[in-house]
Parts: sequence; C-alpha cells; structure tokens
Amino acid sequence: MDQDEYYTQEDLSVPLKEPLDLNELRNPLSEGQSFQLKEDCMVPDENLTSNAFFEPNDVLRNCYIPDEDDDDTDEDDGTCPFEKMAKKMEKLVEDGGVVKKILTHGSGNVIPDGSIVTIHYNGFLEYSDEPFDSSRLRNAPVKRQLGKGQLLEGLEIGISTMKKGELSRFIIKHDYALGKLGCAPRVPPEATVMYEVELMSFVEHAGLDEYNFLTEEEKRNLKFDQLRKVYTEERQHGKQLFDAEQFGKAYRHYRKAATILEEYRLKDDEEEREQQQMLFKMYHHMAVCSDRMAKPGRCISYCKRMMEIEPENVKALYFFGKALHQQQEFDRARGYLIKAQRMEPSNRSINEQLAKLERDVRNYKVMETNMYSRMFSKPKGQTQEEKEKENEKITVKENKALNCSEAFADLARTQLIAFRDDSSRTEMPFPSVNFSLGEIECILETATDLGLDAKEVGSGQSYRIKLYKKE
Repeated sequence: MDQDEYYTQEDLSVPLKEPLDLNELRNPLSEGQSFQLKEDCMVPDENLTSNAFFEPNDVLRNCYIPDEDDDDTDEDDGTCPFEKMAKKMEKLVEDGGVVKKILTHGSGNVIPDGSIVTIHYNGFLEYSDEPFDSSRLRNAPVKRQLGKGQLLEGLEIGISTMKKGELSRFIIKHDYALGKLGCAPRVPPEATVMYEVELMSFVEHAGLDEYNFLTEEEKRNLKFDQLRKVYTEERQHGKQLFDAEQFGKAYRHYRKAATILEEYRLKDDEEEREQQQMLFKMYHHMAVCSDRMAKPGRCISYCKRMMEIEPENVKALYFFGKALHQQQEFDRARGYLIKAQRMEPSNRSINEQLAKLERDVRNYKVMETNMYSRMFSKPKGQTQEEKEKENEKITVKENKALNCSEAFADLARTQLIAFRDDSSRTEMPFPSVNFSLGEIECILETATDLGLDAKEVGSGQSYRIKLYKKE
C-alpha cells in the first residue's frame, strides 16, 4: 500500500507519514497504535494468495521438511511442535525466546558486530509447511547490516552467532519477532516463527558510511589505521561482487578503494610503502575487471599503473600483453607476453595466450596475403577472342565494380565469424587495401548479417573498415 492509504483513527483525514516503530510496539508499557485503511483499499483480491506469484515446484522445494528428531511424535502431551523442537535446541537468550540448531556448519570466525551480511532464508509459521516469507522463492539474497534494526530482533540475535557458509534453524517467540500484533494476514498475532537461514557472506563494517560524510579536511587528518579499515570494506564489497560475476559493480568498489588511498596525505615512508602495496592490489583488481568486461584500453591503463609500482610484475605484463592482443597490436603484445613467460615459463595462462596470439597472427597474415595476391596478380595470356570480350567489359566497368567474387565473400565471412566468436576481441580492423565497391558492400552486409557493427574510417590509401561487437 502507498503511505497515503493509511490513516490514524484519531483523524481519518491525516495520512500516516511516519513508519511504525516495532521496537516501541514491543515495549510492555506501550499502548500500541491503531490505523485503518481506506475502504477502497480493503477489497480482497482473490489473485493475491500467499504464493500466487511463485511456481508450484519452487514452493515445493522450499517447504519445511522435519528432521528425524523434529518428527518425534511418540508421545502426544499436547505440546506444540515448535515448543518440542525448541527443547532440543541451543538457547541464545536467557528466557529461551530465541533458540538455534546448526544444520550445516560454516567456517572461519563468527560474524563481527556491525557487519554487513548477505543471507538466504525461509520463514515458517507453526503447522505450515510452506514459507510465509522466502528470499529463496524471490531468488534474491538479502543484504543487511547488523546492529541497525534492519532485521527482526530475534533473527539478528541468531545471525550474529553464525559463520560464513553456515545453515541454521532458529525458533523465535513473538516477543523477538513481530510482537503481539503480528503482521496480518500473513503472520497472526503473538506468532512464534521459525527461520532457516544460510549465511552466504559478510563484510566487516569499518565505518565507510561515516567516512563518506567527512569533510575533505577531516579525511586528510584520519589516521592510517582508520583509512585501512575503510579501504578493506570497499575491497571486500568488490570481492563479493566479483565472485558473483558482477564485474562492473566490483570495479566501482575497487575504484573507490583506490581513490581513498590516492587522496590520503601520507605521514611517513612506512605509510607510503603500505599505500603502494594496497594500491597495486586495487590496480590489479581493476585490470582484471576491465579484462572480463572486454575493455582493453582501460585494462592497459591500470597495467601501466601496476608497472609504475612494480615494473617487472608478471601479472601486469600478462594483462598488458593480453589487452594489446585484443587491440590487434600483435608485435607489442608478443613482447610483453614473452617477457612474462621468461619470468614464469610454466604459467599456463601466459602460454595459452601466446599460442592464441600466434594463431591470430597467422590468420591475419593469410587474409592479408590473399587480398594482396588478388590485387597484384599478373594477368594470364589472352586469346584474341578473350581480348574482344575484355574490351566489351569496359563499357560496363561501373557495374563490374559492384561485383564481388565468391572466394572473397567466403574469406570475409570466415574471418568475421571467427572475430564474432572470439570473446577476447572487441574490434577488428581490415588491412589497408583498395577494396572494390562490391567488396566493401560485401564486408558491410556480412557484418550486419552476423550482428556486428562496421565503420568506414579514412579515405584513399588510409581507408579502413573497422568492425565492432554490439554492446
């Protein structure tokens, strides 16, 4: 509902503009708060059933399946299922309002206070197999910061005990969940709820929000230890996104981390040495992101910055050579890759890139040779009859200029398909030769058929055709 559709009972003409404070509502001394909907907003919609928007098979996969221990019904003493389960679980608060059972153990350390967590979860009501709330059904992991009131109190208590990769079950009484009122129609009043939560990852919060609100003067006066924490948070955010193959977003976080370091006013040589090491890592990460996004020009820029810090670094040499290869600068690419290979002769990535470079060079030379041989081949001896036919062709010279041989068309198509299917190349310049009008038209039409962009650059002897992959 829009906020304009909520009205307090005290004055039905005044919309409820501020959100309700659940913590205040859970206060035993609170008298609560009531509000009412406009009549035209209270008409039930038969299509809005609890799981109407999800595929039945997806809902089935996320149903609650009791463990053998949970399904112990030998004695029916009238105890509710959640209460029976809770007796066998670990208490996280003294009154037993939040209890926990680990289903899959995680690794590493327990989440530090204030961390930003990424979780998947299913929430269940008692006596119900289908989740009343599920990030898995939405296929959208939830990212929240602990300690900011962004989660139910009991859920935050439970998550704060987890490790990365852990899958745990929590039973949470209403005092730590949605309180006495619940959340109709999905969650009834005073409902005890159960959550199965997977902690996918977390980033230790180090004050990035606070840093962004500092003045330039305050940023310059930060201690290096404080700056290091902010840098670490941005780097961790970038790694999460990179692992999720969101390279553009990861690049932006790495760029922020590098900017923080570049703008810091260093106090001594020790800080400068550490800053340079940290910057090198960020430039490397940005070069890799640029490579994955097929942006060789940007990749070259960060490789140069890496080499300003470590001139003989093999990673910088490798990505520099790879980016030059993508830009068709074969000789320069070979130089950087060979230098990297000499430093690490058994490096598989370097050796494979060199082999690929040599294949592309051979293919390029074959194409160039074929085109030049067609241009400068000597005419064969002609009979009188052939000469007469040749003279007749002079009158239709303009039309002939629009023709293109099948051999040329096949060669052009072969090269264009190879370029289109090569994910490491973003553009393809043709050799600077004098094409006929028909051959130019053939290249442009074939490029269009294959989903490529083609541009004609220059004129006369500097004429080029450049091909690009569509974004």
